[in-house]
Amino acid sequence: MAKPIRSVARASSILDYLADRPEAKLSELSAHLNISKTTLFGIAETLCQQGFAYKNPISSGYSIGPKLITYGQPLSNDQLTRLVHPYLQVVANEFHEAIFLTVLQDQRVHYIAKVDADLPPKMGEVTNTTSDSFLYNTAAGKTLLSTFLPAELTVYLDQLEQTGKLTETEVRKLNRELIKIRQANLAYDLGEQAPNVNCVSVGIRNYRHEVLASMAVVLIDETDPTDKLHALAARMQTISTALETRLV
Repeated sequence: MAKPIRSVARASSILDYLADRPEAKLSELSAHLNISKTTLFGIAETLCQQGFAYKNPISSGYSIGPKLITYGQPLSNDQLTRLVHPYLQVVANEFHEAIFLTVLQDQRVHYIAKVDADLPPKMGEVTNTTSDSFLYNTAAGKTLLSTFLPAELTVYLDQLEQTGKLTETEVRKLNRELIKIRQANLAYDLGEQAPNVNCVSVGIRNYRHEVLASMAVVLIDETDPTDKLHALAARMQTISTALETRLV
């Protein structure tokens, strides 16, 4: 095994640190990476010159540069569908249920794929349905809604109340539920749309634990769906964890 080149290893450690802690100052980098400020300055400035890092001219803090951001640009819906389709097919076949792939688009749930059970390993049926009414009262929608920034979520919840879609009490209840969904990466819809319809959804996250999409299974006319919903949730969370290292 070749001996690591120290300067390259140090540059890599700087970028790893900046990926999680933007606007880091030279003194902070030096303390956490145990590299002298003089050495750090030379490496950091070189990274900036090459576009891999960025130095704020006002704060002098360092962040990930535009070149790395370009390399890690978000997947298109088609790319995402192709990547996760084999995983969704496993769930569909194992539980003999269709599974949906959804993304957030203009504050709406956008269904980009439906994978049916027991089909050969090819692309599932692709749908193009969008509806903002599904964002707050379905499992898939609530998974995506839980990704909203606080200010954005406040505006959305206020709109639900002002338009009469939810009462003030229901808005507060939904807000509390979204906190739990965000923490667990798991959402349920237990008859919220119709008494005979139950749904479970898990977020598909990237390596930074950011939710890119949701996968959801809908159970209709199940006599006692509790055990199956919990089993689906566990399987889908396992898949979500496996996908994290593959998604940017």
